[in-house]
Amino acid sequence: MKLRSVLAVLVLSLSACVSTPNYSGLAARSVQSTVALVIQNEKGETRSYCSGVAITKDIVLTAAHCMGAPQKLLKTPDGKVYEFIVLTSDDTADIAALRAYEVELTPAPLGDSSLIKAGESVMAIGMPFGLPWFVSVGIVSTPRITVYDPQDGTDLGSFIMSDVLINPGNSGGPLFNMAGEVIGINTRGGMGMTLAVAINDAKEVLKRI
Repeated sequence: MKLRSVLAVLVLSLSACVSTPNYSGLAARSVQSTVALVIQNEKGETRSYCSGVAITKDIVLTAAHCMGAPQKLLKTPDGKVYEFIVLTSDDTADIAALRAYEVELTPAPLGDSSLIKAGESVMAIGMPFGLPWFVSVGIVSTPRITVYDPQDGTDLGSFIMSDVLINPGNSGGPLFNMAGEVIGINTRGGMGMTLAVAINDAKEVLKRI
């Protein structure tokens, strides 16, 4: 009986040590810096969504492939929408920077993507399918991978690969480390993997504004 009691205590102790982390505090802070891009047609009808992240009080980083629609509005976490202009857009890097009008955004700190290690925890936030803010967590599969077009072998660039879940509408949204720093901009996902443009690459695009 004593041995069983000791084993029971040991099992409970081990269970406590491997309990699932609570990401709610990090999510609550980080979502305040995450915005949605409402993509509209010529008639002003909403067709799709993308996501983005505020890096200053009026500048947002997102994916360049979200910039092709005729009309776009920026939606903040409180549900309000604002107009913006595109400051720069690089299709090769798939990074765009926007300036929003008449709004004071909550900027997120930018990390250093050269410090990313395989296996570290990351969090993605976005607005897939136009739903309310969606948070997913996972790990970095590899901090740097070059991706090629399966059709013609074109070099599509280097990305951070993780297993965080993203869906249509998450494109352009931030990838956070556990310190709440943006380490990447999510650009595409599928088959259990997500690719993000490293924030250090995005910083190079920002030098043009």
